[in-house]
Amino acid sequence: MSSEVTKPSILWAVDPFQSDFKPDHTAVATLLSWATQLGYAIKPVYVVSKPGESLEVMTDEEKSDLMNRVIQKIQRYLSGLGVSGVKKTRVLLSDSRRIKLLGKELADYAKKIHSPLIVVSSHGHTGLNRAFFGSFAESTLRYSEAPVFFLSHCQLPELPTDEMSSRILFPTDFSPEAHRAFRKLLKLEKPGQTRISLFYANVWPTMATGIEVPIVLTPDFLEQQEVQARAVADKWAAEAKSLGFSVDIVCSDPVSPYDIAPAILKASKEARAGLICLSCTSGQLSALLNGSVSRDVFRKSECPVLVFGPAALEVSEEIKAPNEMATV
Repeated sequence: MSSEVTKPSILWAVDPFQSDFKPDHTAVATLLSWATQLGYAIKPVYVVSKPGESLEVMTDEEKSDLMNRVIQKIQRYLSGLGVSGVKKTRVLLSDSRRIKLLGKELADYAKKIHSPLIVVSSHGHTGLNRAFFGSFAESTLRYSEAPVFFLSHCQLPELPTDEMSSRILFPTDFSPEAHRAFRKLLKLEKPGQTRISLFYANVWPTMATGIEVPIVLTPDFLEQQEVQARAVADKWAAEAKSLGFSVDIVCSDPVSPYDIAPAILKASKEARAGLICLSCTSGQLSALLNGSVSRDVFRKSECPVLVFGPAALEVSEEIKAPNEMATV
């Protein structure tokens, strides 16, 4: 068995041809520090697509020359970001004409080598735009059994790298999917080195249409909603603390459903978080393309975002939602 299989490596899907959209240096430093804390190496990977030119008609020499040119380009790209000491770059050759299938090929390769994480650079200075997310990154997130780490392009605040990489904001609605993601995050991180802020947005209710209309509420509705949320958050925090993690609970002031994303971003800044962690089901992933809380967080976050997608959330055991949150 090769060392590539026996020693898990974080796959970094590098695009050396996007020279105008390099990730923020602090975000890259946070990634490198995080990988060091977890004890993982980083392996650059690039999927080369040759639509209209079947790779089957290329000679071995032509394929080798193509891959060497790509590898050299990636080395120069990483050098410009101050990155060194990574594992040998892997170039995946594909005949696919569809960008979405390239993301699936990357996810399949990650599964093959048992990679615990895939890193994708979010193109555009405002984060993931719809065109990009709807193609390569979207398909990677949809099919990857490993969580996907999206590097930001925004300039991050000046904080010590090790301090940023050890602080994580975990927004949650306390759904079963969010609980799975939370447990997977605990398995991915190292106890004693990570502080997690559990964040819950105390949201005003709306009608099923999503249109805000006057609703008759009891005077203490939002207060009771926060009490219920904190009761479940306390259980999640106790679970994490029993494993050696530091956890605090943050509940927002009352907000409308349209202000959840700003509340998450505000909480991230106040917690001085170096990472935001989200869960994303198939339905949520579809909504992400048309606009949602998650998409707004992607577009405006000043720090990297870690997402557990549909495939990554699949687990063998059933995790039931706490009964206490039936009305939250």
